[in-house]
Amino acid sequence: MLDNIKSSNILKKIFGYITYRKKLNIIKLNKLIKKRLNITKEDYDIYALKEFNLIYNLNIKDINIKELDLKMKYIYNKGVEYLTKVKFYQLNKLNLSDNGISDINVFEKDNLKKLKELYLNKNYISDISILEKVNFLDLSILDLSDNGISDINVLQKVNFTKLKVLYLNWNNISDINVFKNVNFPELNILNLSHNRISNINELEKANLKNLKELYLSGNSISDISILEKVNFLDLNILDLSDNGISDINVLQKVNFTKLKELNLASNKISNINVFEIVYFKKLKKLNLASNKISDADAKVFKKVKFKYLKELELYDNDNLITYHPSNSSGFPKDLMYIDKSHFLLD
Repeated sequence: MLDNIKSSNILKKIFGYITYRKKLNIIKLNKLIKKRLNITKEDYDIYALKEFNLIYNLNIKDINIKELDLKMKYIYNKGVEYLTKVKFYQLNKLNLSDNGISDINVFEKDNLKKLKELYLNKNYISDISILEKVNFLDLSILDLSDNGISDINVLQKVNFTKLKVLYLNWNNISDINVFKNVNFPELNILNLSHNRISNINELEKANLKNLKELYLSGNSISDISILEKVNFLDLNILDLSDNGISDINVLQKVNFTKLKELNLASNKISNINVFEIVYFKKLKKLNLASNKISDADAKVFKKVKFKYLKELELYDNDNLITYHPSNSSGFPKDLMYIDKSHFLLD
């Protein structure tokens, strides 16, 4: 009988806490559960998870899950704080995108040791200085795109030696000097598109020797002459679209022998004679759409040596009227050509 009474009292306490969860401070609530019920650490995590589920109408069943997708669950800062109180022992992937989050300081807590992928895009984060204290030693993908970040100097202090993908696009970043001091030996993809970058000279000193994809579209870049001195020997994709570039002669001096995709769309380019000289032997996609290229400029394509090119985009060049690559021996016969009319022609 006594055991039944005790069990009943425990249940009343638990459900009492749940009933008043919106009125009680979440941190105090956790302490009360641990103290009064005298439960083990793992049981506490289970109780915390149940409470988290109830508050945010979720259906997380196991603290040992490896992937947790909370995209657009509207958990905000309070939800992230509560989430970090649960020990997800095996969690590798956490998606918190589009949740109205502005504060990520709670990630300093050591409860996501095995995290490999963290998605925080489409939030309201501006301060990422806490990343210096975060213990994500296995992190390989970090998505901070579409926030309000301007200062990224903390990246030279983080301990993300296994980071392979870093998304910082759609922020307010103008200064990228930090990349000369970062320790990202395995970084393959860096996306800095749609920021406020005008000067890329610091890329000469960037410590990114294994970089394969670099996205810089939608910035205010006009001078790309520094690319001659950049040491990205494994670069496959370079996106410089939607900037203010007019001079691309530096392409004859770059050492991008593994380049497969080059996007120069939506710039101010008219002189493309450099393509007669350059030899990107692995180039498969070339995008020169929405520039100032004319039929006269396009004559250079008769002399190019892009025998592996699969796709050429030249639409929205107002002075390009009669040109067609079928007259250029330097292109393969199966080239997909996207012309001014946006039609795909064989």
